Formats: sequence, C-alpha cells, structure tokens
Amino acid sequence: MTKMQASLVPLSEVDEGFLQQWRHLVHQCIEPNPFFDPIMTLAASSLPGSTDVELLAVRNGTELCLLMPVLRMKRYRRVPAPALRTWKHDYSSLGNPLLTPNDPVTAVETALLFLREEKIATVLVLESFAVDGAVANAVNSALKRLDLNPTSLLTHTREAVLKHRGTDEVQHGLSSSTVKAQRKKQARLARKLGGDVGLAEVPRGPELDSAIEQFLRAEASGWKGEDGGAMANRPGHADFLRTICQGFAAEGRLQFKLFGTAETPVAYFCNFIAQGRIFGFKMAYDDEYRRFSPGAIAELELLTDFYSQTELTSIDSCRESKFPRHHQLFPDTLTISTLVIPLGIRGRVVARSIPIANAAGRRLREWNDALRKRMSWKKPR
Repeated sequence: MTKMQASLVPLSEVDEGFLQQWRHLVHQCIEPNPFFDPIMTLAASSLPGSTDVELLAVRNGTELCLLMPVLRMKRYRRVPAPALRTWKHDYSSLGNPLLTPNDPVTAVETALLFLREEKIATVLVLESFAVDGAVANAVNSALKRLDLNPTSLLTHTREAVLKHRGTDEVQHGLSSSTVKAQRKKQARLARKLGGDVGLAEVPRGPELDSAIEQFLRAEASGWKGEDGGAMANRPGHADFLRTICQGFAAEGRLQFKLFGTAETPVAYFCNFIAQGRIFGFKMAYDDEYRRFSPGAIAELELLTDFYSQTELTSIDSCRESKFPRHHQLFPDTLTISTLVIPLGIRGRVVARSIPIANAAGRRLREWNDALRKRMSWKKPR
C-alpha cells in the first residue's frame, strides 16, 4: 500500500497532470468548497495584489487526497511567529480543505506531520472554517491522534438552509406584516416595470455574457460604486467574475438568476453549485429601483424557488456581514470560526497568544474610536 505524502506546491507551478487530480478531488471530496476549486483559485491568483500562493497537498500515489491554498506569514494577528494560513482572497467565504473520502483523517494527519517535521510554521491557521460536518470531523479526529489542541477565535454564524422545507415555511423569520409589505412592493415594482416580475435562470452563452455585464453595471450603480468597492471599479475584478462564471457554467455548476421582467431585470444572483449545495457568491440590484427593495423581494423569491425543487439540497449564504440584518430569512445557520492549530511546543505558546493579542487589538481600536469621537465633539453654543 502506498504511503500518503504531503508537500507544498507553488500555484504557479501547477501542471495539467496536477490539475486533473485537483478536478477529480473537487468532484469526489467528502464536503464541497467551490472557493478552492481550480477555476476559482487560479482566477483569483491573477487579481492585482495577489501574493505568492502555495497549495498544501497530500497525495497517495497519483491520487490527490487533500488540497488547500495557503500563504506563509511572518506574523499572524500581531504575534511575531511564522504561520501558515488559509489563503483567503477578496471573494473567498469558506476555508475548509478539499478532502478525499478514502481515509480523510490520515490525509489531515499526514499534512500536519509534514508541516511540523519540516518546521514550515509554528501554527496552521484555518480561516473561515465550518466547524460542523465531515471535514471538521476528520480534522478533529486527526488532532486527537496527534494530541494537538487547537484554539478558536472569531467564531460567528451565517445564514443557511440545511434541509428542505415546505413552501409554506418560506417566510421563516419574517412576520406576516413584513411579508405582506414585501408583496406590496413587488406589486408596485410590477406596475412600474409594466409586467409581471419573477426569477429567470440565465443559460450559458451570449445571454450569460450579457447578464454578467448587466450585473456589473447594477452593482456599480449603488453604494459599492460610490465607495469604489464594485467589481467594475477595481482593475481586473470584472475579468475575474467573467472568468469564473464562464468556467463554472461550462461544468453546469453556475446558478445565475435575474429578477424583474424579461425586458427589465432589476436584481441579479450569482451562485455556485457543488454536490447539490448552493453557495451564495454575489447579489446586486439596480439602484434606480431601490425604493422597491428589489434585493429583499428577489431573495424571498429565490428561497421559494429553492423549496419548489428537489435536485438541490441546501444553501450556504456565504454572507459575511459586519452588520446583521433585522430579520433572518434563512431558517438555519452555519458556525464559522478561525482554527489555530499548534505545530510543536512553540506553536502551543503562539496559539494561546493569538486570542490575547486579538482581544488587545480590538480594545485598542475601540479606545481609539472613542478618543476620536471625543476629540471631534464640539460643545454646543
């Protein structure tokens, strides 16, 4: 029996043979993660400002058993110690590694032993790590084998749909009055547009090309366009969106939906599909129709559409917002955390120090914010 072997592979040196193994792992892994798909990873690595990315890989002969894009860091969260962390580009929302169904625990164990023995880093940091599920179970089992105690920080939840429900449960988290108000806005929007409004799936081809450009214009029409965060305003980011949409569409794993009338779409959803799960990626609406709340109406329609079919089984909203919504439309949640895994004796000290440094930094920011507000306050005359 071939022994599993781990290595760090520069992303720039990935050849066609490795790509084939990577694609195979994407389709066979125990838990999907489209953000570590080669389509997404290679496109994101070409964005301006992207640093040198490596792939932490574990192979058993010609089979790829574990893969995770990583970055080497000289310090992590103010702690001056070498760390290896999950590579998170601007559009990455999940940091769970791709893992083989063939002995995933040994694959994780092999990766950890390699990092420790080669003294690559003092800690391995898994950012945006979903703490429940098959991958988390494999990671925890490997940690127990090696007697490693990880540290968790920045733990939070995000909206999800983890099981199908009846269409009568679509308004979960919304009061009847809120749903009624949204339906009234939808009716007013229909009158404004001069026709019935609804969701429409965009097929691959020229229609998708056109829809992507409409999405970019819509996103730039609102506050993201004003503050420079819209993809159309950032060099290389619009091309990144075009590349990944075409790549996922070619494999039948893109969900691109328009909301509005056939002549005038007012909201757009760009999602990815992996192993029956929808991963939210981007949503935008035309700011001209903001008073009708097209984003909220379209999201309710998207959930209704999901409950009316049986092919897709769950949704990860991938919504990482600092500003929680007043209501939770999605009925379930996923717990996301940053996992700091010590790699040796020094790593244990570093892992315990990071939460302390993080808390101190947070308190310092709060103190600075309070001081600025106090300094800018003027006594009323």
